[in-house]
Amino acid sequence: MKNTKITINGVEINCKAEYIDGRDNHLSIQFLTHGENEYHLYSSLFSNNKLDVVTPRGSFVAKLESSTTNYQGELDRNTAVSFSIVLKEAEANSNENWQANSVVLSITNKLDIVTLVQLLVEKELIDLDEFNSRLEQVNQKEFSKIQKIIFGDSEAGD
Repeated sequence: MKNTKITINGVEINCKAEYIDGRDNHLSIQFLTHGENEYHLYSSLFSNNKLDVVTPRGSFVAKLESSTTNYQGELDRNTAVSFSIVLKEAEANSNENWQANSVVLSITNKLDIVTLVQLLVEKELIDLDEFNSRLEQVNQKEFSKIQKIIFGDSEAGD
């Protein structure tokens, strides 16, 4: 472990740090604090679900993977407290993943349809004007049903 300075949620920490598996977004840190007040401040800092981490190698949003604190005797203003923390890059929340995946899927589906229509028109298997006319008819008939299904109307299947 190397001595370094990192910042977590705006708090600078002088610590020993090691990048796990050589990855910039998976970090083990160890540091020492003194006294009950610092112990509670750092404990509170690491209780956050989202940790903005800045290291000499860059920055990332992390979550606490594991945490160990050690001290001897009664915790008071003179007690030395050792922290051993492992931080790992936090995954985007499931709603963000869902939204991003939906956008990618929508774009991919649109490209698939455009490609298919172009091929069918080139091979003269369909007429583009006829396709566009049919597409408009289907949209008028089916769009509201699909909206109801997506937005949770239980009667959409009728």
